[in-house]
Formats: sequence, C-alpha cells, structure tokens
Amino acid sequence: MKLLSMITVIATTGLFSFQAMGSGVYHRAAVESKVFKGDVVASQSQAYESGKKIWMDINSKRSYELSKILPQASEKVDVRSFEIKNGTIKVKEIMDSSGEINFIPMVKVDYKYYYRPSF
Repeated sequence: MKLLSMITVIATTGLFSFQAMGSGVYHRAAVESKVFKGDVVASQSQAYESGKKIWMDINSKRSYELSKILPQASEKVDVRSFEIKNGTIKVKEIMDSSGEINFIPMVKVDYKYYYRPSF
C-alpha cells in the first residue's frame, strides 16, 4: 500500500512538472514583415504623408493590439511580446487606362514576437 501511494506521488509530480514545462514557455522568436497599403492619391507628397500616418498609427499600438493586426506563424503566441523593429515607407506609382498617374503609399513593418512551438 505504501509503495502504491509512493508511485502515485511520483507519477503526479512528474505530470505536473511536464505540464508546467510545456505551458506558458514562449522561447522561440519570430521576425517577420508585413506591408500595409494606403489609399490611392493624386500626388507623391500626399502618398508620403498618408504613409507616415499609417506608420505612426501602427507604431503607437501596444503589443496586444499589434498581435491582432500582424500575421503570426503559430497559434501559441505571446501577445505581450510583439514589438516593432523598424519600418519603411515607399510610394508606388500606378497608371490607369487613361494614362493618369496616381500614387499608393506602402509601409513595410518589420516586427518580432515570441511563440511556443506545437508538438
């Protein structure tokens, strides 16, 4: 009887330590990028201003908010670990069928977050 309760204690302790080891440990880092496109505008300066607003909006968000708008490679992500590393603003010229040139702001955001791999 004493041996059986000793085995139960050892098995239970092992189970709890296995669960504790696997839950909540976000030790893998992912570094990714996403491009945000703005609206089509008539001038290059308007496109840069629009891109700057997009950048400032994204850069002002907290980690949890970033986790909702940035793609993730895993379902087990630490939503408190998202951080913006850097960004760039580019303006893309487009021409419609009538030959009119318009501009689109494109903001590339590089970011990092931690996740727990699936087993």
